[in-house]
Amino acid sequence: MAGNLTPILLAHELLGEDPDEIAERSRFRRLDPVVKLLGALAFSLAVAFLTDLRLVALAAGFGLAVLLVSGLSLRTLALRYAPIAGLATFAATSVGVFRGPEAFAVLFLRILAASSVLFAAVLSTPSFEMARALRRLHLPRVFVNVFLLAYRYLFVFQEEAVRMRRARAARGADSRGMHLSRDALRGTAETAGMVLVRAHRRSRALYRALLSRHYTGDLPLERRRPVALPDVAFLAATLAASCGLLLASLGVVP
Repeated sequence: MAGNLTPILLAHELLGEDPDEIAERSRFRRLDPVVKLLGALAFSLAVAFLTDLRLVALAAGFGLAVLLVSGLSLRTLALRYAPIAGLATFAATSVGVFRGPEAFAVLFLRILAASSVLFAAVLSTPSFEMARALRRLHLPRVFVNVFLLAYRYLFVFQEEAVRMRRARAARGADSRGMHLSRDALRGTAETAGMVLVRAHRRSRALYRALLSRHYTGDLPLERRRPVALPDVAFLAATLAASCGLLLASLGVVP
């Protein structure tokens, strides 16, 4: 089969290793997920109201400090932050063309500041812990269950794509040359269809495994732990930064 699997394997290249393994190595792993989400959302909401360049720069510095303290590796941050940085550059450029370089800097730093703390919270939380946090925040059970199952099947899709690429390479398929040629596009489309079919078959097998374990449409996620001092410290730091930035933007704090 001609063509290549580059479009199909884009998620594999971005994700790299298992996000749950990345979360286990983070210093924020032991923090309560609800505390992390509430602190990150409060900070992001505060940053959204900032218009002064100095305050936005301070917010970006705080977000960068949170990322560094989280203990996530530079490679992990680079792989996962590159799409956000690209989106921020595109959005800020579209504004800066009409409103000048200061507007570009404000929007760019605002996006980076808000996403930095959110990234630290999300990347340091395993998927099941995140699902428990969403449940504790009273999100609908259906939404949480779909989130968990979709997250699991994303890796099923990825594994099938990797297996098919290896099978094609073992048969001597050559993916070099013009990626936009007719043969390459036809091969990519056929391969993508086969990946979907094989991923669907594996997902049905996984669903039968769930049924054999008495799955009734809801996942057992109800488990809580007491809030500890590090949780209070993280929430206090993010709320203090959020309130300080908002008060400064209103002129209450010089």
